[in-house]
Amino acid sequence: MWDWYAGRYRDVMAAEPNAAHLLLAELEREKGAGFFLATQNVDGLHGRVGSGTLGGTLAELHGNLTHARDEVTGEVHALPAPDALTLPPTSPAGNRMRPNVVWFGEDLPGDALEAAQDAFAAADVALVIGTSGVVYPAAGLAAWTLRRGGIAVEINPQPTDLTPHMTLSLRAGAAEGLRLLMTPPSG
Repeated sequence: MWDWYAGRYRDVMAAEPNAAHLLLAELEREKGAGFFLATQNVDGLHGRVGSGTLGGTLAELHGNLTHARDEVTGEVHALPAPDALTLPPTSPAGNRMRPNVVWFGEDLPGDALEAAQDAFAAADVALVIGTSGVVYPAAGLAAWTLRRGGIAVEINPQPTDLTPHMTLSLRAGAAEGLRLLMTPPSG
């Protein structure tokens, strides 16, 4: 199992955040404490551009592949650089560790899910970006905003199961859709 995850970890560490990551970080800077980013991605790229440290909150609902969790204590530790990673990794306490990601059939971390539900329930606007809309409970977060009378905007190149429920659905990639929303109208 760790051989496969070590390969993904190397890939993630070699990846660079894209324009959408940077635009979301910019939006967090502008909105401050009212900004909440819930991601299903496990690549840690949002954190690498500062999301969650720019005045708002970042919730990695499905975990983060750049960290591992002690199988005995549950403590989470950052993994060393890929070239320094020994397999299987062990915690400072000497216990085996597993990737700090949610596997199929596992529950999402309760604190992250509860924080996301609370944030979406309090939000005036929810952006749903680049998701298939089929992985629950994350796919249901925008419904918390809609139930309260808020606006839910989907940005996705293709329609999803969520599209009929959205206030606005933009057929665009993440960066293109964010630019459209963040650019003031001219005139």
